[in-house]
Amino acid sequence: MTSRDKTDPRSSTTGVARKRQLVGWYLRKGLRPAIRGVLNSWRLGSVRLPFFLGRGTDISYWNKIQVGRLCFVGNNFTILALSKNGIRLGDRVTLRENGWIQCSSHPSNPGDGLSIGSHTYVGPSVILGVGGPIEIGARCQIGARVTMVAENHARDAHGTADDKDVVRRGIKIGDKCWLGHGVTILDGVELGVGCVVGAGSVVTKSYPAGSTIVGVPGRLI
Repeated sequence: MTSRDKTDPRSSTTGVARKRQLVGWYLRKGLRPAIRGVLNSWRLGSVRLPFFLGRGTDISYWNKIQVGRLCFVGNNFTILALSKNGIRLGDRVTLRENGWIQCSSHPSNPGDGLSIGSHTYVGPSVILGVGGPIEIGARCQIGARVTMVAENHARDAHGTADDKDVVRRGIKIGDKCWLGHGVTILDGVELGVGCVVGAGSVVTKSYPAGSTIVGVPGRLI
């Protein structure tokens, strides 16, 4: 860089703009969510601060939620936490923006509950239907628009779906699993430690540790 470049006013202006961008980024991503987390911490069943809470969140039954240290819930996240065992988030769990967690559709029939292990990342626009229990292990990577539905309509002797009775077997995702964007996990599925599920796959049955699953319906490769 020449001496002229070092004293160029345009270079100085660019540096100031970059610093302002960084300050704005830290305010949006850190300070403001941390303040919202502190202000709302008394409503939770338990929490280890700091807790980062995005703007526009819609949370019902706060007292059914237990939050570990350094957890982050993104903007416009909706959580209906009414359930038998509540929602438990380990340390450093990230729930990105625009997600939806529903643990019950009516107070008379609450779902079982949700647990997410420490250091697990859940991408934007996830949908978790917690009729049966959903257990997601530690250090998992869950892509954007992943859907898990731990409930299914019961069937009569003729195989016809019942519009009232449901079956809730639950979903279990082992530690260190990777689920690509747009994956769907159906009720009754268990994935062992370290499974990888390709983007857009629909998983209808269980797989052992270390499996790689792709396709609709999902299959081993």
